[in-house]
Amino acid sequence: MRICCERMRAQLERGCPRHDDPYLCPDRLVVHSAEFGVWGLVVRGEGRMAVPIAFCPWCGTRLAGLGEAVRSSVGKDPA
Repeated sequence: MRICCERMRAQLERGCPRHDDPYLCPDRLVVHSAEFGVWGLVVRGEGRMAVPIAFCPWCGTRLAGLGEAVRSSVGKDPA
């Protein structure tokens, strides 16, 4: 996984003494799913949910993963 900027790195490496789960920590804004290669903004109050993003919210760099999948599926038959 390539991290685009220091603000993104700080978010992903942020530890919390009160919350083991990043989805429960109010200071954690971004998550990355290594399993699916998807980046997301954490949604509070909905359990373990995140809104997928294709660009870094801080530096605007295109993120690998979801953006790649979306671009490669445009115009393809969903069969």
